[in-house]
Amino acid sequence: MQLIVKLCQVLMLLCVCVCLQPTMGLGELALKRLEASQRLQQNPLDLEAQQMLTFVESQASAAIVKPGQYTGRKQLNALTPGDHKTGLQAWVKKDMFKGLAPVLSGFGIKVMKKMGWSEGQPLGKMGKGVTEPIPMSVKIDRAGLSTQQDKSQAIVPASAIKASSSTSDKSAHLVQGKHPVSALQEICAKKHWDPPHYELVTSAGPSHNMNFLYKVVLPCGSFQPAVASTNKKQAKAQAALACLQGIGLVEK
Repeated sequence: MQLIVKLCQVLMLLCVCVCLQPTMGLGELALKRLEASQRLQQNPLDLEAQQMLTFVESQASAAIVKPGQYTGRKQLNALTPGDHKTGLQAWVKKDMFKGLAPVLSGFGIKVMKKMGWSEGQPLGKMGKGVTEPIPMSVKIDRAGLSTQQDKSQAIVPASAIKASSSTSDKSAHLVQGKHPVSALQEICAKKHWDPPHYELVTSAGPSHNMNFLYKVVLPCGSFQPAVASTNKKQAKAQAALACLQGIGLVEK
């Protein structure tokens, strides 16, 4: 019985493919799509209408893609380490920024002296700033410009999630080199979802030490971290990270 049903489905699809020629214009495809949608509204179990709608959408997608236009796929030929090494340039010297004469005049020096600074005095709040110029070396090739995040686009293990260096957001994590909020925003754009909506769940504690807990609402559900954060920005980052873990893009 199941074999007969499968054969009927294949025959219906062949009939639809014969009726709908691949050379049809977008206008005719739109009319066929409207017809199939109306039939499905009247009878959601109409198998022929379902097959027609699937075939029309595939033909419409193929019709709008033209050679030379962006198709959503990257076909890049990555350069090898040998290609990155362009050799020495005649005008470049590796120590060209070392041993330069110090700046003894100019508008900046005048302003600093008016503010009470004297030559050789360390800067900074505690007066422990560097007084000697930091020596710099010129990079004479392009080797080493790629990163592990560029090479690996798979699911990121928990060990690959690094803490952000920002002092104002210490517990925010980098996902493939991106902030969790930015990474979640890009994923929603790629999947054609609505932008993520952050809702404040709780805000408790004294005014000088508040704790905030946010949750993220997506078309596939809502996600909420288990621990509150000390500021709203950090709480949103934790909610975005919990969402990425919930949809399987980051391991817990």
